Amino acid sequence: MKKKLIEIALPVEAINKASAQEEIRVSCCPPAPLDTEDLGRIWGFAFKYNAYEKLGSFEAVCKLAHEREKVFMDTGKWIGTLDELRACLFFEQRRWRHMGEDPEGESLHRVIQLYLTICDQWSEIEPEASVSHDPLDGGV
Repeated sequence: MKKKLIEIALPVEAINKASAQEEIRVSCCPPAPLDTEDLGRIWGFAFKYNAYEKLGSFEAVCKLAHEREKVFMDTGKWIGTLDELRACLFFEQRRWRHMGEDPEGESLHRVIQLYLTICDQWSEIEPEASVSHDPLDGGV
């Protein structure tokens, strides 16, 4: 039996509150390599962006996430704007929570790569950001 690392089941109100704080920026991300022990922080960061609200519907988020995932599977790279990639990370968290387990193996690698791509894009926006900081310490 798999041990769940984290169970995040936030109500919509909590997701909306986190989304309202979107103007606050993250310093950056923890350094690679990341693994299952970092998944709780990744999922916590994912919830700071309410993709359902930003894109307008579950269907829109699902479509975007599947399109970007296919590109990643074909190329090994996550491609998209910072908003699109954050929506994908939000969707990944919701997907894995719905399945009742945590990603492992290739699926975990895909989630970590998505998170690190978001960190890289954020570093381009905030060049002074250091990769040694946890995004949750930045208050996002």
